[in-house]
Amino acid sequence: MQLVMAGNDNQGLRYGTIETSEKYYLEWKEPGNNPFDSPLD
Repeated sequence: MQLVMAGNDNQGLRYGTIETSEKYYLEWKEPGNNPFDSPLD
């Protein structure tokens, strides 16, 4: 499997597989960026 990554300052980093339309790319998310993540959840 090959991934394509695209990024800029306005939209952040997005990724998808080869031949995937840009509208289906997913946003790259780092663990712990969600304010609702908690070890108690």
